[in-house]
Amino acid sequence: MPNWDDLKKIVPTLMQQSDKGFSKYAPPSNAAYSSDLIFPGAIAFPEDEENVSRIIDWAKPQGIPVVLRCGGHNYAGYSAGRGAGSLMIHLGGFKKVQLNVADGKVTIGAGCLNGEILSALKGKGPSPEVSLAIPSGRCPTVGISGYVLGGGIGFHTRRFGMGVDSLVGTKIVTADGKLLNCNKSENSDL
Repeated sequence: MPNWDDLKKIVPTLMQQSDKGFSKYAPPSNAAYSSDLIFPGAIAFPEDEENVSRIIDWAKPQGIPVVLRCGGHNYAGYSAGRGAGSLMIHLGGFKKVQLNVADGKVTIGAGCLNGEILSALKGKGPSPEVSLAIPSGRCPTVGISGYVLGGGIGFHTRRFGMGVDSLVGTKIVTADGKLLNCNKSENSDL
């Protein structure tokens, strides 16, 4: 069993199964994957990408299974825990939505949900009556991270392409804990 006390030294907030509020964050949205057997042993709430990297660096050498959750829903249960010895990294605190008016690019945090993004862009178009939009999912509780990782199919796909087609850059933490910028000039293969 992992020594969660060691992880508490790395991450600002760590919930264990015995902590109040754990049951709010542990179950996946699809009830088919909501058995207590798949709940993680702990849920880490990192403060930034560097913190995610340090958490991975802590978990990997110990062989602790790690799953990510951005806070949206997932019908396939990919963000379900792997039992008491596993760790969930919850990215729900990464809520930044920032519009660069000069180039029309939007920077979106990994924990943003579709409804939050649409609200942040409301009225930010060429006039107050016209909102900017991005190729997005079908409902307000779709998380941007899973949506883009899955390709990004939604109502706008036919006209604007899939969500991933609009991605011009991202920061990722690899399975070995490296924090990488990925764009046209850096790590373009990713």
